[in-house]
Amino acid sequence: MASFPISLVVAYSFWKYFLGHQGSHIAHTVANRGGLNPTLFQLLVWYNRLGTVVGISFLIYLGYVSQWYVAVALFALGFVGQFLLVAIETQLKLQQHAWAISLAGLPALPLILGYMVYVAANFH
Repeated sequence: MASFPISLVVAYSFWKYFLGHQGSHIAHTVANRGGLNPTLFQLLVWYNRLGTVVGISFLIYLGYVSQWYVAVALFALGFVGQFLLVAIETQLKLQQHAWAISLAGLPALPLILGYMVYVAANFH
């Protein structure tokens, strides 16, 4: 088996990062009983749920095409990467642009998924 591709860890970390941002906006809107355009809110809820299911499905696929422990390691490393991205975001004071980050995730997530599937399919 080849060495663990760091690019997959980076991609999965961004996957978790974007979904986390969207999830925090969903939670904030629910806690404040509104404040977000209802159409945008429903889009974020739908997209976040779909992203979560697709992310889990990807891990299952990765475990199938490689070894189960590769998927478990990616899941764990993805959390570490997500926290590193949040730390970088905090240092750069990007929280002021949290909505832009969440919305950037809408087109970014399918691109990240395509890349992750490509890397996983070629991971031997």
